[in-house]
This record gives sequence, C-alpha cells and structure tokens, in this order.
Amino acid sequence: MATVDATGSHEAGITDPEAYCRDLVRKRDYESYLIGSFYPRRLQGAFFALRAFYVELASVQDNVSNSMIGKMRMQFWRDAIKNIADGRPPRHPIALALHDASQRANLPSYHLRRIIDARSIHVLLRALPYHASKGRMVIPAEITARHGVRQEDVFRRGGNADGISDAVFEFATVANDNLLTAREMFKQSSNGGDGGKVPQVAMPVFLYGIPTRDYLGRLEAVNFDAFAPSLQVRDWKLPWRIWRGYYKREF
Repeated sequence: MATVDATGSHEAGITDPEAYCRDLVRKRDYESYLIGSFYPRRLQGAFFALRAFYVELASVQDNVSNSMIGKMRMQFWRDAIKNIADGRPPRHPIALALHDASQRANLPSYHLRRIIDARSIHVLLRALPYHASKGRMVIPAEITARHGVRQEDVFRRGGNADGISDAVFEFATVANDNLLTAREMFKQSSNGGDGGKVPQVAMPVFLYGIPTRDYLGRLEAVNFDAFAPSLQVRDWKLPWRIWRGYYKREF
C-alpha cells in the first residue's frame, strides 16, 4: 500500500526517510514546513515525520476511488504502527521516519493510533472551498443549522449560498476565542515579570497560532467569504511573522 507521489521516488525516500518527509511537508503543508525549522535540530526529524504522517492520512480520502480502498489504506497504517512498535517498520519512507522518531523522541505508538482515529475529525476552516468542491461540509452541523445553510447550496453555489457567511463568521469566532483564551492563560500564569510570554522551549508548538490568526484577519477583511480567491493565495509575509513571533515569544 505504499504510495508514490510527486515529492520524490519511493525508493529514494527509503534511502533518506527524513528528507522525504521534509520535502513532502514543504510541498503539502507549507506552514508546518516554516514552523519546523524552529524546533531543536535533534527533534526536527520527528516533527517532519509526524507532519508527513498527517499529510499522508489526509490524502487518503482524496486519492482513493472508493471507500473500501480508503479503508484498506487506513488499515495499512494501523498495521504499520503496530509493526513500528515491534521494531519492524514497513518499507515506506514515512513509516521508517516514524520508527526513527519513536526511538529518538520516545514517541508512544498509541499516540500514532490516535492520530489515525482522529484524522477525519480535524479540519481547518480555510479548507472549506476545497472540501465543498468534493461534496463535503467541514463546518459543524449545529452551526450551519442555526444559519439555515443547506449543504447542497454550498456545494453548488459556494460563497453565494444563503447563510454561509454567517456560519463562517460563527465558526471563525470560536477559533478566535480559543486564541484569545490561550493568550490570556499565559498572562494570568506569568510570574517574575515575564509579561505573559510563552517559554522559548514551548514556542514552536504555539507558532501555529500565528498562521491561524493571519488567516482569520484575512477572512474578516473579505467579510467572512471563505470562498474569496484572495484567501487561496499564500501570504508572502507569513514567514516573517512566524520568525518575529518566535523571537518575541508571542502568537
């Protein structure tokens, strides 16, 4: 069940799994690629292995022709995680990188199994246009129901569907509230005149708040039209904002 994609040949990935994973993340998860460089060098291989694992699992739903093949690919990864724990990773670049990560970073296999189980739950609001084009709704049903949004209308009319911008606004508000709560927690727990700054050692984890905040600001600028073409264009200032956030210990 090993896959071969445009990030490089499968056999080349077998030779250098870490480079394979880093290149896959660079092409498919650019924000994580930027953030990864702020992890300690000894942990970067484990970080990129995990992010490549996320990318691989996310691609299952998009690259299979029917649900049965998708289930088979997910089972491949469940079996792979078991074999990784037993010290027998399959000849797949990501599996080999995960095995190395589990050895270097003491990564328990049950965390990897939980990633597989939770894969279908985790989305980003910014992926709404893509998922809608595939006939999938990523905004929770209780939110779309409150605003009278009909899924079929979103799939057919995109941002012109009745109520969709209001549903996006509510969903974005939840994300923004979570960011504000996290910042407030640091302020309340600060001592020694640290001013609520994130500890430097933990900063790479919280850097994900910066692209989230950036996207929410851009979303507000287009009146919460998640289908606006400008939102599909990469923000050229993001690398600088992530760099600044790391050194100022702010997200």
